Amino acid sequence: MKIKTLITTSLELNENKKLNNFLFAGDWCFKDKKFFQNDKKIFNNIWDSQQEINKDYFKIKKIHKKINNELSNYFFHLHEKKISKKIWKNLLFVWLTYYLFFYYFKWKTISIIFKKNKKLNFINYKVIKNTSHLDSLDFYNISSTSDIFNYLAFKKIILYKKKRKLIKVKILKKNNKIKDNQITRKKSQKNLRFLTLKKMIIFFQINFLNPKLLILDGINFKLSLLINLFSFQFPLIFKDVFEWEKEKIKIKDNVNKIKSQRLKIKGSEFEKFVMNNIFDDIPLCFTSGFKHLNALSEKIKLDPRVIISGTQHIHNELAKLWILKQKYIKNKKLFVVSHGGGHQNLSLTMYDYEHKIGNYFFQWLDKKTFFNFRLPNTKYLFNIKKRIKNSEKIVFVGNELKSYINRISPGPMSISSANAIKDLEIICQNVDTNIKSKIFYAPKKKMINFFFEKLSKILNKKQILPNSELDTHIKLSKLVICTYPQTTFFDAIMSGPTILVYNPKLWKQYKKLDKPYKFLKENNIIFDNPKDAANHINNIWKDIDEWWLKEDVINARNMFLKEFNLPPKNNFSDIFKCLKIFKNV
Repeated sequence: MKIKTLITTSLELNENKKLNNFLFAGDWCFKDKKFFQNDKKIFNNIWDSQQEINKDYFKIKKIHKKINNELSNYFFHLHEKKISKKIWKNLLFVWLTYYLFFYYFKWKTISIIFKKNKKLNFINYKVIKNTSHLDSLDFYNISSTSDIFNYLAFKKIILYKKKRKLIKVKILKKNNKIKDNQITRKKSQKNLRFLTLKKMIIFFQINFLNPKLLILDGINFKLSLLINLFSFQFPLIFKDVFEWEKEKIKIKDNVNKIKSQRLKIKGSEFEKFVMNNIFDDIPLCFTSGFKHLNALSEKIKLDPRVIISGTQHIHNELAKLWILKQKYIKNKKLFVVSHGGGHQNLSLTMYDYEHKIGNYFFQWLDKKTFFNFRLPNTKYLFNIKKRIKNSEKIVFVGNELKSYINRISPGPMSISSANAIKDLEIICQNVDTNIKSKIFYAPKKKMINFFFEKLSKILNKKQILPNSELDTHIKLSKLVICTYPQTTFFDAIMSGPTILVYNPKLWKQYKKLDKPYKFLKENNIIFDNPKDAANHINNIWKDIDEWWLKEDVINARNMFLKEFNLPPKNNFSDIFKCLKIFKNV
C-alpha cells in the first residue's frame, strides 16, 4: 500500500498541483481552492466538539499557569527588574494564551492523525524567514492567516515528534526556497500640519485637562460624554497618546541569545516541545523592543483615579503596560467593559485574564455581584435603526472565519464548521423560486477565495454583497437571516423581522438564556434546521409583519432582549447608577 503524504496547509497544495494520495490535516488546506477535493481525505477538526474544547481548555489553562510563572521570572531578571513579576505575568498573558492554543491544536491534530495512520510522508520546504512578530496582535494576525507560519508550526511539531520517536514519518525534502513575508505593515501618510495640531491638543489634554476618570474604549460616545460631564471634565479628543510606532523596534543581537534559551520544567511531551520552541515566537516588544516600550509608558503623564477599557488592555501593548503599572504600582482602579453581545460560555475567551487584572466589570448580562455591574446599553438609545419600507431583500449574514485556528472561542472555529454557506444552500433549495432571487449574502468580514467560490455556486455574483457596513445591509432588508448568536443578531432583531439559523452544538450556550431561547424557537425566530427556516420563510413571505407582530412573537423577543437590558427604554436609571458607581469608586 502506497504511503500517503500529509498536507498541513494550503502552501503544500500550491506547490503540488497534482493531488494524489494525500491526507489533509484540515479544511484550511483548501482556503484558496474552489472546492474540497475528496472530503474523505480531510481529517476532522478536533475542536468541532464542545466536549473536546472544554477538556483541552482546562488542560491548557494549567500549562499556561506553569509556563507563565517561568517566563515572567525569566523576563523579570532579563530586563533588570524594571517591572514586577506580577506585571510581567499579566503583560505576557494574552500572547501566551494565543501561543498555547495555536500550538496545542496542531500538536493534538498531528498526534491523532499519526495514531490513525502509522506511516506518512511530510514535505520539508526550506523557508526563508524575513520577519518576526512585533506584539501579541501581530502574532494573532499572522497565526490566523499566514500559510507559511502555520506550515512552519506543523513542521516544528512533526520534526520534534520524529526526533523523539513519537511518530514514524518520512521527510520528503524539497529544494524550493519559499520566502516568508508575513504581514505587510504600511505606515499611514498623514498631513503634517494635522499631526502637529494633534500633538499640541494631546499635550494640552494631558497637562491641563488631565482626566481623573479615563475612558480608553469600550463605552460608546453618548455614555462616554455623559460620564465625562458628570465627572466635571472634558473627554479626551485624541487618545493617540497610547499609539506607538512598533515598527521602530529593531532586532538586536541579544534576540538570538534569547532564542537560544530553554526553560526547564517537568511536564508532558507537549510542554517539553513548548519549552524548546517558545523563544522563537515571543514578540519583539517583550525582548529587544521592551526598552522602547517601557520608555514610552513612562512618558505618559496621565494620572487618572479610574481607568475604563474595552479592548486596549488586550492588544495594545503600550496601553496594557501603562494600565498594569497604574493598577499594581499606583493602585488605580480598572473597569473592564464587555466586548459586545456574545453571550456564550464566556470562560473560553479572555475573561480569565480580565478577571485577573480588572477591579470591576461592566457586562451586558445582569450579574448581580459586588464586582460586576450591568452596562447601560446606550448603543441603541435614541439610535434603533428601523428598516426601510417596501424592501424585498432577504439579507443572509455570513460567518466567515479566519483560515487557521489560533484560539478557543465560544463558537465554530474552522472555515467549514461554521456551516453558514451549507445552510444558505439548503435554504435556497427549499424556498419558493420567487424568494430565492431576493436572497443576498452579506459578509461579516472580508471573504477569502474559498467562501466566494462556494457562494458563486449558490447565488449569482450580484447577490453577493460587498464588504461594507452590515448596518446598511440590515437597514435595506425585509428579512435578516443571522448565522451566529452575537452582536449582529441584536442589531437585526431590534430593527425588524429577523431569524437565527445556526447549529447549537457548535456554540457553548449561556445557561441563563435556556428559557428565552426555547421561547424564541417556539415562535420561529431561532432554527437549528435550515430546511425548517426555509419553510417558515415561504409561509410568512406575503405578510411578514403578521408573524413578526404577533403577541407571542413580541413577548419572545422581549424576554430575550430583557436579559441584555434591551430595548433601552429604561436605560436612564441604569446610566445614573453607572455614574454613581464611578463617583464612589
